[in-house]
Amino acid sequence: MDWKKFISQSVGQEQLGNLADFVQDKINSENAPIDDFYNEIRTILALGSPDMTSTDWHGPMNAIAIISSTENYFRTLLGKMIIICPESKKKAAENNINFGSVLWHPHESIERGAFEHVSFSDSKKIIEMTRKYIGLELNKSDLVPILKEFNKVCELRHGIVHSARILAGKNALMLDLPSSNKAQFITIGYGQLQNIASICTTLVVSYNQKLFEVMAKRWATSWRNSNWTTQIENEYFKKIWNIFYSKIDKSNNAIPESGTWVKCKNLIKAEYQLS
Repeated sequence: MDWKKFISQSVGQEQLGNLADFVQDKINSENAPIDDFYNEIRTILALGSPDMTSTDWHGPMNAIAIISSTENYFRTLLGKMIIICPESKKKAAENNINFGSVLWHPHESIERGAFEHVSFSDSKKIIEMTRKYIGLELNKSDLVPILKEFNKVCELRHGIVHSARILAGKNALMLDLPSSNKAQFITIGYGQLQNIASICTTLVVSYNQKLFEVMAKRWATSWRNSNWTTQIENEYFKKIWNIFYSKIDKSNNAIPESGTWVKCKNLIKAEYQLS
């Protein structure tokens, strides 16, 4: 008898096989990043139900999916800003990009490579990347409260991803939770999942609004030069509009003011006293 075989089953060598079976092509979306986020969140929440218990993996896994979709929103939007905003291009030029990203990404999406080394499941990283690539300081903005709430969600995520839902001491301290002589499990039922989705959605909508205001101001001021024409003015503003405008919010009658991109453009021009 072999004493080494007393404790568990015997296994052989395993391989994943053809790695191409684990990925598939995805058609580039023509939607605004916020609408892609909305669609993802709707799909994820549809997987849950009110009778979902807080003691299984269903809620935690869906929570991770929601946070992942939130991260993707930031990667996509910041990448688009690098493409259209001259000031963001200058900021991007001050930063490095992994050469592997340059080799692997197709030309039309290479800007995503700037953020491959970054985890956006951390409010500090959102603030840092916004400063480094957009030149906007969020620390003193009206986004601070929701960024703090998002950080709480990310602390929970850490325990789900790295510790089989067991809350680590560091995360518990960051969340101001009392210590216990028993392991603390992260429990996410239907109500908690809805709450997490609300936090992430509020952050995305607030950030979308903030960056739209910044880009509109730059369009009205710093983007203009001696070569500026009415055609360039319209072309650039339509790019901004298409990146930030939510067709889903429009269809849900959720946008406070109603109007076209032309009306919005003219209101901005009036505010900045442009002819």
